[in-house]
Amino acid sequence: MRTATVIAPAMAALLALAPAPGAGQDTTSDPRLPEASRRLQQYIRIDTTNPPGNESEAVAFFADIFEREGIAYETVEPEPGRGSIWARLEGGEAPGIILLHHIDVVPADPRFWNHDPMSGTYENGYLNGRGALDTKGLGIMHLEAFLALARSGAPLERDVIFMATADEEAGGKLGAGWIVRNRPDVLQGVGLVLNEGGSGRVLGNRVVFSVEVTQKVPMWLRLNAVGPAGHGSSPSTRSAVTDLVEALERLRQDPFAPRIVPAVGDFFRDLAELESAAAELADPERLIAEPDRLAALHRTNPMLHALTRNTCAVTRLQASSKINVVAPAATAELDCRLLPDQGATRLHS
Repeated sequence: MRTATVIAPAMAALLALAPAPGAGQDTTSDPRLPEASRRLQQYIRIDTTNPPGNESEAVAFFADIFEREGIAYETVEPEPGRGSIWARLEGGEAPGIILLHHIDVVPADPRFWNHDPMSGTYENGYLNGRGALDTKGLGIMHLEAFLALARSGAPLERDVIFMATADEEAGGKLGAGWIVRNRPDVLQGVGLVLNEGGSGRVLGNRVVFSVEVTQKVPMWLRLNAVGPAGHGSSPSTRSAVTDLVEALERLRQDPFAPRIVPAVGDFFRDLAELESAAAELADPERLIAEPDRLAALHRTNPMLHALTRNTCAVTRLQASSKINVVAPAATAELDCRLLPDQGATRLHS
């Protein structure tokens, strides 16, 4: 869940740590930008698709940078190839900040990309590649801020920790979860974490950041169906596959009831105030009470629509291994996301 604000307090805290630019300075001429761009290309070209992850190769990438900058760092590898890394700049007594991103990325099918998803190719001013947004781009932004602080030599009000972790796309057990369980000392004194979830845009003459204040709760389900097996030349009146299809169609036709939680209501109203194109969000309760308007939002902006209800996306299907065999079992996997004020045991339609 995100809320729109003209300046993000957590981001302001980070910016306050760095030397301020001179009055009227053109930030587009920042000499660090070409190096940051090159680093992001290099980072994208490290294939960290999870599974299997291979995050340790990216850990070596960051370790080399810290070695050259003379910055101490630590690495862990709970399983072969599944590495994480962090480095700390020590500061004053204020609560510390972790600049956190995850190294791994979800799979990408090159058949549906205009460029090799691991190529880090520029086109029309955009950098193409798996992880450019989620979250290697964020990681390089964190890295550049971290290096700028280190190079400045300025006294810091708080510790600043750069952290890149494994396995987020599969739940984080071998990454952030492992660090929490096995290295809680790293988190000692930390009060803020800057991570993925928010974003920034220019609306009119204002820079607006969206700040994530809570999250939907993931719940992954597997739906199994069993039925009579047979030959594809003489199908029965029902099978595991037809039963599964009917169940999934019921899910599609009867979505969970919409409901506006307080964080989403604030976010929608703020967006409506900031952006004329989002005027329909000004009255969230009215929006969810009118099915046609809610359906239109689903068509035009699935991300905002997903904030109004529990959702279940069908992501994987499996049945027969041969085209001419009616399988005795069929399986569907569902990625469900629940509104943050309820748990899986309270899932309701």
